[in-house]
Amino acid sequence: MKADEREDKLDAEGKRWNIACGEQFMLDMAGPASKDRNKLLDIGCGSGEISFALQDLGYDPYGVDFSKKAIELATDTGLKCEQVDVDQGLPMPDSSYDVVWAGDVIEHGV
Repeated sequence: MKADEREDKLDAEGKRWNIACGEQFMLDMAGPASKDRNKLLDIGCGSGEISFALQDLGYDPYGVDFSKKAIELATDTGLKCEQVDVDQGLPMPDSSYDVVWAGDVIEHGV
């Protein structure tokens, strides 16, 4: 089973990403967004929990994830996002965002 198929299956079964201790530490380190530098790209946004926590800090998040089901869940809760396979590149121009968040993504690379 491919990774995106596995994640789609888990998301369809109701899996949700809880904000773990390490992620909360990273959120604390990020701190509040500055008003003129708040555009944030959340790579691997899943169903959007981290994006919404970042939004609470003043960021304007946009999420990408390879899981179609996760993107459906995130969109249903109001997150601006799209399905993207980052192995194929990002569909937006360089310097489109002030901040990039890639929590729980890089360590899964091959």
